[in-house]
Amino acid sequence: SILINGKLLFNIVSREESISQFSELEAELVVHVDHIADGFTLDSFKSDSYDFLIANHVLEHSPNPIEVLQNWFRVLKKGGILFCTLPIAEKTFDRGRDLTSINHFLDDFKSYQNNNLSKIKENNLEHYKEWLNISLFNSTGKKIPNIEEKAKEYSEANHEVHYHTFSSHSFIELLEECSGTHLQKLKVLASEGKKNEVITVSKKL
Repeated sequence: SILINGKLLFNIVSREESISQFSELEAELVVHVDHIADGFTLDSFKSDSYDFLIANHVLEHSPNPIEVLQNWFRVLKKGGILFCTLPIAEKTFDRGRDLTSINHFLDDFKSYQNNNLSKIKENNLEHYKEWLNISLFNSTGKKIPNIEEKAKEYSEANHEVHYHTFSSHSFIELLEECSGTHLQKLKVLASEGKKNEVITVSKKL
């Protein structure tokens, strides 16, 4: 879920659906949702309209993070703040996966920009294989049989996984590398790795 300006909280499902989907959570802790929308596109939100946006553990679920960052910075006013947290791969069930490189992010972005469906499918299939072979194994302790077939099933269903992996520094490197080119010009104000996540604060210039 994402929070904009401290009051526009939205998710891809309703509060009731979240309670049903995540039965392990105490229902009273699941917050009210003002808008059900796609947090990757924010296509129902006007550009240059908001003072700050908070995205906690969202970006790693996108197969095209640069485009998502474009959309997040788009809705911010000049001087607006993006508060973003991401899991540190080596401190979560993603440990053992290769760290996603800037070139990999750019390659995914280019594939989507060119609407290269075969390349997108090829890239995402590799993401699913890695997720099943490493992340899911770390999480469950069980080896997944027929990785190739299972990855194709996940791909066909657009199953949500951690497509990419981050360290406490790699996300900052991505922001700085793309600032003024693929992304709105920005300045990273603060970054801190705490426990299993990296917390970043960036300003739209």
